[in-house]
Amino acid sequence: MINAKRGIAKVCLAGGVVLSMMGVLRSPSVASQEVCEGTDFEAPAATSRTIKFQEYGLQVKIPSNFRPLERDSGTWILDPGTFNLLQCTDQGIPGPGRGIESFEIIRRRPNPQKLSAKEFALQVDDSHLSPEVMSHRIGDLEIYSRAHDRGGIEISYAWFQGSGGNEIIELSTQGTQVDLLALLNRVESMPIADGTLSNVHQSNDPIEIAIKALREGGGSFGWGRRREIIAEHESLENPQRSVVTITEEGFMDDSVKGHRYILQLQKDPEGKWAVTDIQKSWVCRLGRGSQVYAQKLCH
Repeated sequence: MINAKRGIAKVCLAGGVVLSMMGVLRSPSVASQEVCEGTDFEAPAATSRTIKFQEYGLQVKIPSNFRPLERDSGTWILDPGTFNLLQCTDQGIPGPGRGIESFEIIRRRPNPQKLSAKEFALQVDDSHLSPEVMSHRIGDLEIYSRAHDRGGIEISYAWFQGSGGNEIIELSTQGTQVDLLALLNRVESMPIADGTLSNVHQSNDPIEIAIKALREGGGSFGWGRRREIIAEHESLENPQRSVVTITEEGFMDDSVKGHRYILQLQKDPEGKWAVTDIQKSWVCRLGRGSQVYAQKLCH
């Protein structure tokens, strides 16, 4: 659920996984004098955008100001302030101790017994989970869900069969089954790429055109372990301009943590997309430069 509720202190997820993000703690061992900024909760924007998560075979519509964050516990969809707060926490930069107002998480769940999604939902062992399993059908996805209540903190979970066959994908959101259904209505399935993004997109898709422009122009694309690609059109119907943002992080580099390309595209008279401008920025490791994306090299 994405809302402006406040005061969450701690959440335990189904299956006994504890996520220590609520009541985010300051790190007492940090020697740096850097302080995490821009961490206030930001309410969801009235506009939205669609993000494609190829690793899960999903595309999800989220508020245009919200951002996905890759963590060990999965992909978190967060408001900008919480996104900055958790990034600082992961880097050991002190930040204000506050709770998480809202969140949505996508992650893979181990399925060694090769259970169906329904069987998996039934066998998740957590005394705080409702015994009732509800079924939903969104497009070609058969989804099963259960509600969770621990000390008045409501979280709802959904599980479905991943495109990889035996794997299970889990969606969770703060809130009731009604909130979960709202999330599911923003989710669509999509093919999982086989390593080349062009297999997912149409020949005149602005994302494919942007990636092609980077590769042909010598851009350092494809180096990071994590990749986020977002296309934002000026309008829903017959857009003439689009902005593609490509962010990669997880480099084997002692100074650069990630880089980001912002590509401006415009349709030509024949209706084909063409790149008109490319800007690159970097985010650096602690002590090696800017801790937010900036057009300044790391050192």
